[in-house]
Amino acid sequence: MTLFASPLLSARQTLVQGKVSEAVTGRRFTDFKAVLSFSHGAGQGILPVTLQTKPGGHHALHLDPVRDLRDLSKNGPVTLTLTVTVPGRDPLVQAKKIPAAKFALISRPVKIGTQVLDSRVITGAPFVMDFIFSAAPVGLRGIVLNKNDPDAPLAGVKIRAGTAPEVLTAANGRFVVTALPVTETVDIELEGAGPAETVVFRPDYDIPVNTITLSLGS
Repeated sequence: MTLFASPLLSARQTLVQGKVSEAVTGRRFTDFKAVLSFSHGAGQGILPVTLQTKPGGHHALHLDPVRDLRDLSKNGPVTLTLTVTVPGRDPLVQAKKIPAAKFALISRPVKIGTQVLDSRVITGAPFVMDFIFSAAPVGLRGIVLNKNDPDAPLAGVKIRAGTAPEVLTAANGRFVVTALPVTETVDIELEGAGPAETVVFRPDYDIPVNTITLSLGS
């Protein structure tokens, strides 16, 4: 009886996975581009990975480790560098140094029907690389009233919204803060003729310019 070696199966494997999200808001991104490169004692270059995105901001970059990747299991550590670009944002770059031994190929049998095929996979993959983009700052427009009276706007009130530059209300009681601090809540301090008062405001990052009505002496 003659035994034949199991044929080698060409199969793709996830090399890098993770999620892309936004600080403060927790928003997850699925509309982005990713470029993965490597640097190693044997050379460097761009890896021909395919990007797959899933709900919740999760991503996977996969390739065929036999056809698309040279032997990186020797000659020192491997540095993977992933660049992620979200529309309207500056790219984020993350580099991860990985021991060369984690790139060794191991055999993994795969049964398809009655046939057992031999696949090769990278022993340490997938490698996790998460990205957190800063939330884009939003503006604030508002009006300050005297004791909640819409017919009594207050002029010359000092408005201090967290670390944003101080502004004054105009003759009609209105004010504009160009960019609020990027935080979950912002302390807005109002200082007029009497004691200063503080209001805690929660910005809505889905609206470029938030609005608010404030009152002194209420």
